[in-house]
Amino acid sequence: MADFYLTKSDFLDYRLCPSYCWVKKNRPDLSRQLFTLAEQRRFYWGQQLDRLAQKLYPDATTIGAVKIDQALLDTQQALSDGTAQVIFQAAVLGPQGFFARADILIKETHGWHLIEVKSAHATSTQTTTQTPLSSAPPSRLPELP
Repeated sequence: MADFYLTKSDFLDYRLCPSYCWVKKNRPDLSRQLFTLAEQRRFYWGQQLDRLAQKLYPDATTIGAVKIDQALLDTQQALSDGTAQVIFQAAVLGPQGFFARADILIKETHGWHLIEVKSAHATSTQTTTQTPLSSAPPSRLPELP
């Protein structure tokens, strides 16, 4: 496994401020450790939204590992044993060390359907920076190690 990973959050941090992303990845001791009230609120509602999504698929396999290497192994196990029809928080690692987690993977006849769960105050057709990262068809997803 690579010692250095880039997550979707890292990518978005870099788009906001490349220097902040560098400090966060290379000198975490210098980066801010506490979350603002707004960030805490966003985390809370994100968890609530995940719980609602999981009620739609009560028999789904959930990849609960926090550590990247374990999440990758657990995902590989869930995909290879053939019994999982729906997987929450599946982990993939791209060939250049890019790490991502899929909110929901649903097994289909010819592969997997990836669903990214998002909350919003209103519907929008506006394309965001995250769209290319969260809408790859199963044939374009990186192979697991």
